[in-house]
Amino acid sequence: MLKEGDILCSKYKLKKRFDEGGFSSVWLAEDLETQENLALKVYESIEDMDAFKKGFKLVYRLTHSNIFTPLAYYVHNGIPFLVMSYCPNGSAKSKIGRMSEDDVWKFAHDVAAGLAYLHDNKAIVHQDIKPGNILIDDDGKYMITDFDISTRQSGTQRMTARQVQEMQDFNYGCGTPDYMGPERWPDKDVNYRPSLRPSQASDIWSLGATLYELMEGHVPFGETGGACQRNLCKNLSPRNRKRNAVPKIAGNYSKELRKLVYMCLAKDAWDRPSAKQIAECALHHKAPIPHPAPTPSWVKYAVLSCVALVLSFGAYTIYDRIKQKKEKEEIIENNKQFRIDSIYSSHIGDATGIIQKQSELSTIDDSYMFDIEKVSEAYALYERADAMTNVSDSIKQKGRKLWSTSQEIIKKEYQRMASEEQRYTRMDATTAALKFQQQRMNLEKYATINN
Repeated sequence: MLKEGDILCSKYKLKKRFDEGGFSSVWLAEDLETQENLALKVYESIEDMDAFKKGFKLVYRLTHSNIFTPLAYYVHNGIPFLVMSYCPNGSAKSKIGRMSEDDVWKFAHDVAAGLAYLHDNKAIVHQDIKPGNILIDDDGKYMITDFDISTRQSGTQRMTARQVQEMQDFNYGCGTPDYMGPERWPDKDVNYRPSLRPSQASDIWSLGATLYELMEGHVPFGETGGACQRNLCKNLSPRNRKRNAVPKIAGNYSKELRKLVYMCLAKDAWDRPSAKQIAECALHHKAPIPHPAPTPSWVKYAVLSCVALVLSFGAYTIYDRIKQKKEKEEIIENNKQFRIDSIYSSHIGDATGIIQKQSELSTIDDSYMFDIEKVSEAYALYERADAMTNVSDSIKQKGRKLWSTSQEIIKKEYQRMASEEQRYTRMDATTAALKFQQQRMNLEKYATINN
């Protein structure tokens, strides 16, 4: 057990403990060589040190003014720790429920700008956006931190027994349940299992939950986050379901700021704005323009109500009973449709997640070649989804667009293999050329499908 005054690696003297989680603690420390104050994040243990080092190298290369990255890592008597700059202002956790409108807009811009850099330039999903993971520098700038390169090894240590039960048989990954969107939770009612890799839209939902908490003083959906939101939406009538069940923001904030938070907390991932859109619009204190919405279903109920006004009291009573019966039938039918759409979306999400993972591995290591079995598995999932009947047209259209993006990734890998094959052929490196030729032939089917 570490204590104040301990010296790590003959270099860093522990001065004060700031925070302690389930498997790590943060200390204020002094660099004995420079007399500079630094922050150390100390882990109890690391199961896979190679993965820890690889994760550190990935995070260390990030360069953005709204990204706070570690400076180095060391191991002291078997205890690994990260070395980071010291921010005396701490995190945004200290500002929960105390932020002015201008400060909330600045927070939204800074965090969204950092996320846009991660999403668009590095294909990284943070997975744990929350007030405690946003630091404040001396100029009042907000910076994303705690990518927690060891979190994936200790995913359930911060969860309650109830939360663990909710997430059984699910590869939890990393994150904090209060800030996790609906798509990151399983649903036993429809046999829905989340994608193994959270999407960029999951970070946007977490940002929305964070903004809500900073404004209202508490998270919008409690300890089960998006799972609670999804269950609430199931119980709403079709007329009110579009409101996403987000609790009303009671504070004295502008309509545009409220709108931004509600958009980030949309139940369906594709209804949320991108990080880049949020960053650009937040500069001008405007919410992004939402996606075009379908004609609201309440219109037909308004027409029926007008007809009911001209009927006698007795006829109105009969009509009201018929109306209630139809609403119940419609809710039942909508729930059936929800189950079908959820299963379809799950297959598409898993398929695109597999291809994205292969792309990430290739980006990190340019010698890596796509795992053909994984690519085949992804395509089988897509075929299974595409063969489903009674899927909503809008859902199926979005799913095909998502798969189209994955196919473009496969095509680029195919072209890369062809280029490598030609390069080694010119070098008379026959064995290497044949290796890339075989990989290209393996990818050919998937690179030309749907052309």
